[in-house]
Amino acid sequence: MKRYDKSFKEEAVRLSDEIGPKKAAEQLGLSYYTLQDWRKQRILHGDGAFIGSGQAYASADKTPREIELEKEIMELRRANEILKDALGFFRKRPEEVRACQLYAYIRERRNRWTVKIDPERLYRIST
Repeated sequence: MKRYDKSFKEEAVRLSDEIGPKKAAEQLGLSYYTLQDWRKQRILHGDGAFIGSGQAYASADKTPREIELEKEIMELRRANEILKDALGFFRKRPEEVRACQLYAYIRERRNRWTVKIDPERLYRIST
């Protein structure tokens, strides 16, 4: 994987503003999608874009609690996406869904939705 420095990325984004992203990507020998990602980073982070690998973007005026809440919101949105995806399948009455169908459904989507198991959130339901 080729790495580019901050000044190259800034120049590439400026060029794409002038002549368009497709032409700029062709001239610079870049993937169109790489250039588009750089453009998105510039929009999201402004002058703070392209800070280098392994470093987080500076969160301007965010408290640790706000950062924690944003992570929780992202996790909940992901959970909602998974539930919406599964809703059509699980609308059927349980007696209509055979175990092999359920396992096949889960197997097909295993790589699409990854789930982290948090032992603190697991509960046993006693009957």
